[in-house]
Amino acid sequence: MNALATHRTDTETSDFHQAWVAALDVIELDVRRAEELLRSNSLEMPELIPWSPPSGIGALPLALLDRVKALHERQVEVSAALVASIAGNRRQSAFAEAIDSARPDARPVFVDRAC
Repeated sequence: MNALATHRTDTETSDFHQAWVAALDVIELDVRRAEELLRSNSLEMPELIPWSPPSGIGALPLALLDRVKALHERQVEVSAALVASIAGNRRQSAFAEAIDSARPDARPVFVDRAC
């Protein structure tokens, strides 16, 4: 009977570890999508997938600590890049608005002339 109890504990430990691996996979996918968005020139926004933290998976297994630290570092880098990108876009928008407001009567003029 003791062997059966040990087997259950190993199975539960494996399930516990797999639950954490699955949760980290989802977070890593979100980080990867944000990194791709920052590299992309597309105006299309990717589909947003709602996420909520898993419940009942307990404390982080020590074996996954290095992965969590690396993932957290990537999240911090992506957050900083997103903030910089948003700030740059706001500066460009403000600059464009300032140019437009400085010349309210100005309209684009196109000259099409054959040589």
